[in-house]
Amino acid sequence: MKQHSISQRRACRLTRLARSTKRRVLREADDSRLKTRLCELARKRQRFGYRRLTVLLQREGWTVNHKRIYRLYRQQGLALRRKRHGHRMRQLNAATEKNMLTKRNQRWAMDFVSDTLASGRPFRSLTIVDEYTRECPAIEVDTSLPGQRVIRVLRQLADTGGLPNEIRVDHGPEFVSRSVRSWCEEHHVLLRYTDPGRPMHNGHVESCNGRFRDECLNANWFTSLAHARHTIENWRDDYNRNRPHSALNYRAPFEFAALLTARAAQPTILGNSVNKCYRSKGHVKGKRIIAVIPARDEADVIARAVQSLQLQSYEPPLLVVLVDDSSSDGTADVAIEAAREIGQSHRLSVTPGKPLAPDWTGKLWALSQGVDQALALEPDYLLFTDADIVHGANSVSNLAAIADAQPYDLASFMVKLHCESFAEKALIPAFVFFFLQLYPPAWISSPDTKTAGAAGGWILIRPEALARIGGLAAIRNTAIDDCALAKAVKQSGGNVWMGLTSTTKSIRSYRTFSEIGRMISRTAFTQLNHWFRQSSHLHTLT
Repeated sequence: MKQHSISQRRACRLTRLARSTKRRVLREADDSRLKTRLCELARKRQRFGYRRLTVLLQREGWTVNHKRIYRLYRQQGLALRRKRHGHRMRQLNAATEKNMLTKRNQRWAMDFVSDTLASGRPFRSLTIVDEYTRECPAIEVDTSLPGQRVIRVLRQLADTGGLPNEIRVDHGPEFVSRSVRSWCEEHHVLLRYTDPGRPMHNGHVESCNGRFRDECLNANWFTSLAHARHTIENWRDDYNRNRPHSALNYRAPFEFAALLTARAAQPTILGNSVNKCYRSKGHVKGKRIIAVIPARDEADVIARAVQSLQLQSYEPPLLVVLVDDSSSDGTADVAIEAAREIGQSHRLSVTPGKPLAPDWTGKLWALSQGVDQALALEPDYLLFTDADIVHGANSVSNLAAIADAQPYDLASFMVKLHCESFAEKALIPAFVFFFLQLYPPAWISSPDTKTAGAAGGWILIRPEALARIGGLAAIRNTAIDDCALAKAVKQSGGNVWMGLTSTTKSIRSYRTFSEIGRMISRTAFTQLNHWFRQSSHLHTLT
């Protein structure tokens, strides 16, 4: 322009360049906070690549894509050298195409992984994987795992979550033993053996074993067998609950399984890849949820409950309404301090409870006061929970996804009860078993049955459904508010769902049989008016 004395407009026209390329001033984005957090996650998850780190950052609320994270990932020197094997072209034969999976518990895969303790003593791990949801139901660890131990593990899984239609295994002596084959035949489970010397035929469990060895066995130094079992169980729980899985559109296996449960009544989406099932990315967004916690003298547990809600990966962040029902131990102060510790005091509202109104139970009266405050903010969902419940990082996302998929007017999770003392181990499993017999989840979610139930301490309900039944005043004097609430919602024409979760736990302990007896007296037996059974049961306990 200076040489020929022409304007910028004419020079850009002659060179066929946009004027914005001449005028734009490049500014580098300030990525210092993002780089710091990326390095922290990379140190914590040393075997995660940039794609999985991108998912973790997005869960925390960072607005980033994989390309930006890849650039920073390379700049910070976080990439790890990995041994690359020569890739072979593999064709999908006709038999495999006929066996494409379309549902949970259709086929499992089992295999063994070996390692050694610090003392040099070898041990083995039996890994089990659901080929559709990629869940890992169990990892059994011991120095010896014969066929009878394999049967014992399968029997335990059958009691908790059911058995698959078939199990894919290799020709190991434990799997070809007569006892294992006889047990599987007796329980109508088909053992599908791979071709000898072809581990790629059992690719799902081999892939899980690779992650297991890379992220757990190679990353830890086990001083004892008990240490190995504890560490491996923690890794399995994290693998199911938090670890993004590329085949599930970077969802965690438990999150994907929850979506399957919610959409079980809808037509199955066919395809040769689980990626095609659900294309939506991330968690359920845009639904505003307000949690309501009634609390009286809960200073010993309220801090963990409040922090677990405020640290959820759900977007937008939850607002927590705590109703302090005349506590004498400073419950409200403890909750406020807990929120301040994590910088979330602006998302906690503490309301002092009013004197008990006539014909109301104490908990429902406190809950109704929190509901009145929450409804003024026009939420999409109300979350009813208790002060002794600690929530997993994705618990709200999972329950919201289930409620939003059907849609359900009320959805609840039965939390994992505290089960460590002798009294708890003796009675809690039996209580949960009989509760599920009285309130089968399949009957609850079916619109063709009158059965309705919900699990106290973890209920998600739509405000319009609550208004349709007349609010909490409709059940103000009921002994079991959760089941009564579900019954009222279903009778008004709403859809109800109940399921189990292991990520949300009750931290209230019951040290004696009497304490458990009082808890049981307030649950299914009272609601069903089983007076004789209840009285005889409590008499036995006390």
